[in-house]
Amino acid sequence: MKKSLALLAITIAACVALADITYPVDVENTRWAIIDTNTAEIIARNRVWPRTDGGPIAGLASNVVYLLETKDAVPEYDYRVYSLQTVATPNIPSNVMHTIHTAIRRPVAEIKDHIDNREREAYSKLLNGELDREDIITRLLLGALLNKEILGQNPPAKVVAMANTYIQQVTWMWNNRATLVEKYEQADNEEDLDMDAGWTEEIE
Repeated sequence: MKKSLALLAITIAACVALADITYPVDVENTRWAIIDTNTAEIIARNRVWPRTDGGPIAGLASNVVYLLETKDAVPEYDYRVYSLQTVATPNIPSNVMHTIHTAIRRPVAEIKDHIDNREREAYSKLLNGELDREDIITRLLLGALLNKEILGQNPPAKVVAMANTYIQQVTWMWNNRATLVEKYEQADNEEDLDMDAGWTEEIE
């Protein structure tokens, strides 16, 4: 169906007089798409003009058209929140193939996967090591228990120092979990989302 529509669009466009290509063509600084108007097939993309002097192409079949490739700038986007959609549209009457880039928001489930990965990255930097998800949950719960029970006793100084460091890490881990929950909500509500903001990755 899509090919039929494309063929119809090109066939209609081909009935309109082509714009004249200005010669000599700037061979070094232009690139060209080649279209077969009989089949709507894009024969080639990003080709250099075949004559080094930029002159007209002798003997070119009437159904073969060279289109100057132009494109919009690629927008800035976070690949974890958006995917890039690129669409090239042939405009035969104008002898142009124009490419448009659009950042399309990813499905919520994909964004949350990237949020999970970002949380894990922050944990890894904070704890100077790699953890699986079960280890993260264990540390969160154990850290809360240590904060309540162990520091209320009188353990040796080395244990106190170790517990203080451990609890400080867990405190920042809880902060990161709060950041994850907030970003989940932003993903669910399709709000603007800064994937890298709000994480703690080292103890201050």
